[in-house]
Amino acid sequence: MELRPFRGIRYNPTCVNDLFAVLAPPYDVLSEQDRDNYYRRHPNNVVRLILGRDEPGDTAGNNRYTRAAQYLQTWLHAGIMTRDGQPSMYLCAEEYLLPDGTKREREGLIALCRLEPYARGVVLPHEETSPVPKRMLFDLRSTIEANLSQIFALYADETGKMREILRTQRQQAALLSFRDDDGMLHRVWVINEASRLREIQQTMADRWALIADGHHRYETCLEYQHRMHQHRAGCTGEEWFNFAMMYLTDIHDPGLTILPTHRVVRGLSPALLSQIPEALGGQWQYEALPLSPQADPRTQGQWLMQELRARGEHAHVLGLYTGDDACWLLSYAGSPAGARAGAEVGGTRLERLDVSLLHDLLLKKLCGGEPSEESIAFTQDEAAALDLVRQGAFQIAFLINPTHIDQIVQYALAGKRLPRKTTFFYPKLLTGIALHKEVGDADYFS
Repeated sequence: MELRPFRGIRYNPTCVNDLFAVLAPPYDVLSEQDRDNYYRRHPNNVVRLILGRDEPGDTAGNNRYTRAAQYLQTWLHAGIMTRDGQPSMYLCAEEYLLPDGTKREREGLIALCRLEPYARGVVLPHEETSPVPKRMLFDLRSTIEANLSQIFALYADETGKMREILRTQRQQAALLSFRDDDGMLHRVWVINEASRLREIQQTMADRWALIADGHHRYETCLEYQHRMHQHRAGCTGEEWFNFAMMYLTDIHDPGLTILPTHRVVRGLSPALLSQIPEALGGQWQYEALPLSPQADPRTQGQWLMQELRARGEHAHVLGLYTGDDACWLLSYAGSPAGARAGAEVGGTRLERLDVSLLHDLLLKKLCGGEPSEESIAFTQDEAAALDLVRQGAFQIAFLINPTHIDQIVQYALAGKRLPRKTTFFYPKLLTGIALHKEVGDADYFS
């Protein structure tokens, strides 16, 4: 991959006393209520750029995207945001706790990465995408003309060279250090020494980048680049739209955490629902685990996930809940032809994955194909999944074990994509630590 340093646009600490007050998670994990909360948290919160609100009377010339562009221009003129004086890369570290109290720290490098079509094998996807968010992202990118948030990508540091470089950098004092509402410690170091930047570029030049989080954003960047090359004469390949801003983490980083993403489904016929789990066919063995209506939902969910993890070490096991006083554990016992899981690519037999079995053999059967956008929702919270069914918002919940990083790499290198929302990399990187926009000096406060 080709990495580039850039003059990052960052919040000015002389104007913003509490950095956390102006940052926000990525747009795709924010509900409308979350967005409103970040709007209220600070008048200059970055959510106004990445997920602005629609307003009554919006027009083609005055809408959430044009307002985002105006916000950014205003903040630059007022000195609320400033651009670093030297091209830089930004080393980030997030220290966090897992639900069981385990402490971990993840490390990542923010840099520009040259856009590459997937077919070249430099940037690799691992999940399917939906066209819905890409329309919003394209309108935002074409209006604001900036890289607002980082695409989370992975690389393989087999030699340990990058670990040495970043370890050396961390011996210096961090530029930023703050805790968020969850007590997570965030630290940022600026790398702007020319020799160190060249060393990073050379070390990463022959490596691939596997998209962990941000497929929709990356594919939107590719589409925008294509449009610009079609309609702008004399493109050199050095224009800003030929690059995406990435947060790059080593696949061997001990702080890399993948949470399971459970599915809740609705729109099924009552007749079909009454025949579950028997209607699932002979490919599945099932066992009922009793659930007490008086038990704490969170405790129940944790217990179910412990059972799933224990049994999933040696078999493909899913949890199925339809609102009764039991959760079914489904163990895969078949070997169907045509299932995506276990496919052979280039003479290599790919490992079967729980999530592929769920989509190919269960969801498609129950829904008559891939579930529609309206009939399926996703959550990392097993207790929330159970509650959504109990409350009648959805008819059935599927609990699933997390996909392992080596499985993701195996499929990505084979050019195979997994169902969307297969993975949830935790924690999400906060948006607003650094932005990228190529503008003239006149656009900045002086």
